[in-house]
Amino acid sequence: MRSSVSQILAISVALLACGGPAVTGEDPTPRDPSALDLAKADYVATTTLWPDARIQVCWEDMAPEHAEARGWVEDAWQTSWATVSAVELVGFGPCTPGEPGIHVGVTDASPHTLGLGTEIDGLDRGMALNFEFQTWSPGCQSTREFCIRAGAIHELGHALGFAHEQNRPDTPGWCHLESGAGGDLSFTDWDLASIMNYCNPEWTGGGRLSDFDVLAVRALYGRPRGTVVVARNEAGHLAPEWVYAVDERLAALDELALADVTGDGRDDVVGYDRAAREWWVMPALDGTYGAATRFAAWPDLEIAHARVADVDGDGRADALGVTAAGEWYLGHASGEGFEAPRWIGVLVGAPLVGELDGDGRADAIAIDPETGVVWGARSVGAPPTDGLATVEPLHDDLGAGAAHAVGDVDGDGRADLVALWTASGQWEVAASGDGRTSTWTSEHGRAASARLVADVDGDGRDDAIVYEIGRGIWFGRASTGTAFGADLVLGERIGMSLPRATPTVLAGDVDADGDDDVVLFWR
Repeated sequence: MRSSVSQILAISVALLACGGPAVTGEDPTPRDPSALDLAKADYVATTTLWPDARIQVCWEDMAPEHAEARGWVEDAWQTSWATVSAVELVGFGPCTPGEPGIHVGVTDASPHTLGLGTEIDGLDRGMALNFEFQTWSPGCQSTREFCIRAGAIHELGHALGFAHEQNRPDTPGWCHLESGAGGDLSFTDWDLASIMNYCNPEWTGGGRLSDFDVLAVRALYGRPRGTVVVARNEAGHLAPEWVYAVDERLAALDELALADVTGDGRDDVVGYDRAAREWWVMPALDGTYGAATRFAAWPDLEIAHARVADVDGDGRADALGVTAAGEWYLGHASGEGFEAPRWIGVLVGAPLVGELDGDGRADAIAIDPETGVVWGARSVGAPPTDGLATVEPLHDDLGAGAAHAVGDVDGDGRADLVALWTASGQWEVAASGDGRTSTWTSEHGRAASARLVADVDGDGRDDAIVYEIGRGIWFGRASTGTAFGADLVLGERIGMSLPRATPTVLAGDVDADGDDDVVLFWR
C-alpha cells in the first residue's frame, strides 16, 4: 500500500499505556537516524479498522473544570487525523453506557486505550486522557495545553487502529523502548518521525502527524470527502497521486465524467445532480481543478442518465440527458454553460456516446444489457436544429451480461464497442464498421476494481486498463490495432484508499498533452 507509517494490529493485551516517556522537563535523548534500516515492514490488522469513517465520540467525565481541556482535545483531533483523511468524529457529548464509539475518560495517569480500533468500540473508558499531570508526567504542568493536545492525538491514533511504531521487527537496535504487540500485514518503511514512535526525538512527535502518518490514515480510511486526485501520464507511466482539488460539492453529484466543455484542450470534471436537476463543472486549470460551479439547470426535465460529448464538432463537449423512456435531450456548450435542453430523438437502452463515423461529432449508442443488441443514431444537422438520425442496428450480440465501453482501440478515428467480462477477464471488441466481434485479450482484470478504455501511450489507440484497489496497482495492455498486448505495470500505490464498494475512477487528458491521465474521486 502507499506509504503508511504507524502499525495497526489486532492485540490481545488489555491495556496500551501510551503518550511516550513521561515529561520530566528535559528533552528525550536524540537518536541517530543514520542507523535506520528502511526495510519494508508495517503492520495492519484489518479486523480492527472502523468500517465507517464516521465515528462517535463521547466523554465519560464531564467535570466543568475540564471543559477547556475537552475543547482542546476535540480541536486537536479535528485538525489532525480528521483534517487529512475521511475520518469524521462526531458527538463529544456525555456517554451513555454501551453506546457505539470511543468512550473517553479522564485520569491522572499515563494516557492509554484498552485496545486498538474497534476493540474499544462502546467500551467504558476505552480511552483515558490526563488533564491534571499531578502524578504522571508533572513536567507537563508548565505546558499543559500542549501535552493534552499531543497526547490526545497519539491516543486517537490507537483508536483508529495504529500501534506503536517501535514494535516492528525492523526497528533499529538503538530504539528499544516499550514495544507492545505485533501485527499481521507489512507494507511500509519504519518512520522515526511518526507520532506513534516513542523513539521520535520530539516527545509525542511534537503533537504533529508525520508525512507517513498522513499517508497511512488516508490509505486506510480514505482522503477527505470531495478530494480529486490526478495520476498524470508521463510517457506511459502514471505519476504519483497529485491532489487537484477538494470540493465537497462532488458528494452531491450522481454522475461524473471527464470532458472538455470549455474548448481549451483539457478535460474538465462534469457532474450531474439528479435531485437538483443541475449540471456542475470543475474546470481544468494548470495543475489543478477550479471550484465546482453550476453550469446549467434543467428544472423541467427528469433525466435518468447524464452524458457529455461534443455533438456539434466545435471542440466543446455538450450535455446529453436521457430519460428512463430513452428520450435524448441536448444542451450545447457555450464555454460558460449548457443551453436549455432540446429534444433530439429516441434511442432505448443503456446509453453510451462515441464518434461512429469519424466526422468529429459524437453519436448516440444504446445497448440492451440483457441481449447485447446495440443500436446507434448518428448526429446530423447543425445547431440549432441538429439532432439524431434514424436509429440503425450496430451489433446483434455484444456480450449479454457484460460491461460495455466505447473507445477507438484500432486508431481509425471511429468509436469501437468493447465488452468486458469481469469473471473471466475477457475483452471483446466490435471494431467500427465491422459487424464481427473478436476477443482481444483474456484474463485481464478478473480481480480488478475498475476497468477503463484509454490511450495511455499516446499512439492514438485506446488501451485496456485495469485497477486493483487493494494494492493501488494499475495494469495496462496496449492496443496493437488488432489485440491488446502483454501486461504492463502503469503505476503503483495509486488510489488505495478509494471506497471499495463504489470507486470512482475516470480517464481523460487533463493537461492537454495528448495522453490520457487517471482521475480519482473521493466522494
